Amino acid sequence: MRRTKIQHELCKALEIEDNKTYLKILVEDEQIIIQKYRIDGACAVIGEISNNNKVYEGNIVLNPEGIKRLCSELHAEILNKD
Repeated sequence: MRRTKIQHELCKALEIEDNKTYLKILVEDEQIIIQKYRIDGACAVIGEISNNNKVYEGNIVLNPEGIKRLCSELHAEILNKD
C-alpha cells in the first residue's frame, strides 16, 4: 500500500479524516476517480470495525454506537414529519 498526501481542500470537501478514511483511486482513460473505500465489516454509520459489529438484513453492518446514532436520527426525523 502506498501513502500519498492529498490537498487539504479536497480532504475537507470529501470529508476525509487523516489516518481514518481509506480511499480507492481508479484510473479510467484520462480520468482519475477518488472514492471512499468501504471496508467490509465496518459499521455503516460510524465506519468502525469491531468485534461488536453485527450484520443485519440487507447486509447492513452496525455496532452498538452506530445503532444508537441511527435510532436517534430516525426518531428526530419522525418527530419532524409530524
